[in-house]
Amino acid sequence: MNSSASQLPKPDVTLTLGPSSPIQDLKPEERGIKLIQLLLTCANHASSGNLHHADACLQQISQLASITGDCMQRLAARGGGDKTADEEEQQLQETSKTTSFNLNDYTLIKEGEAEILMHAKNEVFFNKTQALSASGLRALRYAREVEGIGQVVALDNDKASVEACQRNIKFNGSVACSKSHLADARVYMLTHPKEFDVVDLNTYGSPSVFLGSALQSVVDGGILMCTATHMAILCGGNGEVCYSKYGSYPLKGKYCHEMALRVLLASIENNSVRYLPGFGPVVPQECSDCGKKYNMGGPIWSAPILDQEWVTSILEGVKSMKDHYPAYS
Repeated sequence: MNSSASQLPKPDVTLTLGPSSPIQDLKPEERGIKLIQLLLTCANHASSGNLHHADACLQQISQLASITGDCMQRLAARGGGDKTADEEEQQLQETSKTTSFNLNDYTLIKEGEAEILMHAKNEVFFNKTQALSASGLRALRYAREVEGIGQVVALDNDKASVEACQRNIKFNGSVACSKSHLADARVYMLTHPKEFDVVDLNTYGSPSVFLGSALQSVVDGGILMCTATHMAILCGGNGEVCYSKYGSYPLKGKYCHEMALRVLLASIENNSVRYLPGFGPVVPQECSDCGKKYNMGGPIWSAPILDQEWVTSILEGVKSMKDHYPAYS
């Protein structure tokens, strides 16, 4: 790169905002000035070969564009024809102030119709052992994407997780009919018997400690959704641990994943017989092949119904002592 191109012409006017103005606090007209400043600075750094500073400018440009773009996307997605971009941006800044966080510290992540703020520095904010609601993304997706939802209750016993969940609920606005509570999920469900149509146990690891209380909080005819992430144990990696959690010993084999599911279902059934009149997976009433109703039988004894060796020994004993049995002849 020649020396004549080492520096681009500088503007005739000096545009200043003050070095301490955060990007998210800029007014719309100030954002335009800031963008021009950043573009000129980035071009000068790039032409002089100072790629490190040029990259820093590009990151600020991307951040500035992201704030403006996210504002316009949310405005279009919510059909806010009566709102201007300035009003939407003002609402976003008010959300930042009321929830005591800086938008620059977070990255916007969208899954389905829900949007959450994930910490840009990848700070861990969920409960590592038995996380339930964590960031609240799952609860927000239920609220925004499932029709007929009256209310979604998100539970977690970790303060940081609840704060993250509440922050994301406010960020999604009134469309997210969700509430977040700092509570032990077991205690909360036990104190709200037969209250929820659907209970989703999305735990990290084994859900076994939550099954009893979860089953009591489901209304008659409701649905229990259960996740178990420790497949190594359920698939036979440690039979003793599996038995201590689910009351069953798993077997290794090609069918280990199906057996893992059946072990989990058996554990849920063992807990449900105390509280629910009926339990079973959600299945159709008609056969998908013939269209007729299922005929259910059992349970039956599926093991051998006789011990051939024992029966043979009895017969030989009788034959050897036939003189003692007058009816034998």
